[in-house]
Amino acid sequence: MNVVKDQVNQGISAIIAIHDLSLAGRYCDKIVMLDNGCVFDAGGLEILTPKNIETVYDVKVSVKNHYGRRLVVSEEPIA
Repeated sequence: MNVVKDQVNQGISAIIAIHDLSLAGRYCDKIVMLDNGCVFDAGGLEILTPKNIETVYDVKVSVKNHYGRRLVVSEEPIA
């Protein structure tokens, strides 16, 4: 991910499919959230909200700011 980010910082575009929302919050400038193959929301890090994540993934989370990065934490016990 660091290599890709370095390339983007040099002006190369990259599209990444990633399901780890904390990694997306760390490395991505723009995010597209899909729900059943349709665009649910798109934008910057501001779309990583507990409400959006619960709607798309059906899991309760909290979203923390950690040193300027978004960290998505499940609020449900691990089964």
